[in-house]
Amino acid sequence: MAQHPVTDAFQEYLTLYALGVLAPETAATIETYIRARGLSATRELQTIEHVVGALGYGAPAARPRPELRQRLLDRIAPASNASCSSK
Repeated sequence: MAQHPVTDAFQEYLTLYALGVLAPETAATIETYIRARGLSATRELQTIEHVVGALGYGAPAARPRPELRQRLLDRIAPASNASCSSK
């Protein structure tokens, strides 16, 4: 398989592919293109997937306001009680 450098436009599509936001037809086209581009495209995709996987860890932890937390707990309590009583 021939090795070709990854272009900026292709890198953008790889990023969208790694995020899982491409339409199925476009994703299939990118998969074909990755195979055709060889190891350099595969390595670039792996690098992007690594970065995408780490995105969620980059944001600081947020603590909800106490009233919001209580509203959530009040809302899920009926569902929790129902599942406990059905056992």
